[in-house]
Amino acid sequence: MPAAGGNAAALLALRSIGTVASVDRGCLETGPVTARHATTVFVGFRFPPEVIAVAVRWYLRYGLSCRDVEGLLAERGVTVDHVTIYRWVQRFAPEFIEAARLCRHAPGDRRFADEIYLKVAGKWTYIYYLPGRRSVWPGH
Repeated sequence: MPAAGGNAAALLALRSIGTVASVDRGCLETGPVTARHATTVFVGFRFPPEVIAVAVRWYLRYGLSCRDVEGLLAERGVTVDHVTIYRWVQRFAPEFIEAARLCRHAPGDRRFADEIYLKVAGKWTYIYYLPGRRSVWPGH
């Protein structure tokens, strides 16, 4: 296998990602994946953190096989074996799950407005309200 440093073009393409889970919508799903005891969880691995993060994210997010991820990385100039990707997934999946968990909404922390079209005093009108446990219909 060639060294990761020989994949300069691929690293430049992947370097723009910068965090663990940047999505197609242009916003971040999660922040950087870091452990409490180290500056980064990727310390000591041969490949750059960007390559590892992209490979694991593709595997988890899109349900690809390790061989599919290997092929996608090969198209971008990164030579890595599917067994290595499998080991990355086994090692880093809990870190990604924990990073994503911090961004999820807790049950009951969001409210949604609802509307109804009623006849009030002989005239049809929209009434907006917040449904929920303590919601009260207008006028009641």
